[in-house]
Amino acid sequence: EFDRALEEISAGAEVDPQWENGIQKAMLLVKSDFGPEAANKLLAQAKRASEACDMANGVLKQMPEGLTGGVAKFELSIMFDAHGLPEVCVVARRPPTESAVGGAYEGFRGAGPSAGIWEVEHFWEERLPAMYEALGVSGLGGSNLDEVDDEYSPE
Repeated sequence: EFDRALEEISAGAEVDPQWENGIQKAMLLVKSDFGPEAANKLLAQAKRASEACDMANGVLKQMPEGLTGGVAKFELSIMFDAHGLPEVCVVARRPPTESAVGGAYEGFRGAGPSAGIWEVEHFWEERLPAMYEALGVSGLGGSNLDEVDDEYSPE
C-alpha cells in the first residue's frame, strides 16, 4: 500500500506538483521510523493541505489588498520537531524581502518570511472559513466551503 501511495504522488494525485518531492521524502522518513500506516496518513494530510492551499490562494487573489495582512500566498509545509510524527501544516507567506535576496538561503526557499502557520485540520476548521467570511464581508464573494467534498477524515 505504501508503494501505491508513492506512485500516487508521482502521478500527481491530488497533491500540487510543487510539493511532490518534499512529501515523498517525508513519507520515506516517516515510513522508516514509524511504518507505512503513518506514512499513508501523512499523504492523506498532505492531500488535504494541498487542497486547502489551493482554496486559500484562490480567496487571497480575490481579497482586497488591505485585508490580506501582507500575505502573498499559502503553502504546504511539513514540520518536524524533536519528537514524534511530523505535522502537515499550511503556512502563510509574505513576499520575499530585499534582505533575503542574495542571502544564504536564496535558491533553497523561493518564498518570503512566514506570517503564520497552522496544522492542516486547524486551518480547515478555523482559518479557511474565516477567510471566506472576510471575502463575503468585503462584498466580493461568499463561502464555497459547503461545496467541498468532505470525505477526508484525519483518523
